Amino acid sequence: MNKSDYVKKINDKLSDCSKKIMLEQIDRYYFAKEYQVINNKYKIGDEVKLDKGTLLHGIYKNIEGLKEILKDGLISSWFIDGRLSKYPSSVGIWNRQKKQDLCLV
Repeated sequence: MNKSDYVKKINDKLSDCSKKIMLEQIDRYYFAKEYQVINNKYKIGDEVKLDKGTLLHGIYKNIEGLKEILKDGLISSWFIDGRLSKYPSSVGIWNRQKKQDLCLV
């Protein structure tokens, strides 16, 4: 899908304040896609420290799901062929409430 496809879907589904917020989110999404992500140097087996406030998102399609996220980012189920969620216009994330160590396996 391209930006105009997302905008059309929002225009069809929402109105008023909800529509305005989602259109702003689409603009932010395309702005953020221009950022260059710095690759880390972690290897399998390395310890990773997650600070309080780290945002996490789970995947259910294993490596294929991860490849989709790498390509397109996190996108709500309104716009992708994925499982429907309780809140289809949103992407669920967890906000770490304390520091935590993570081991890559």
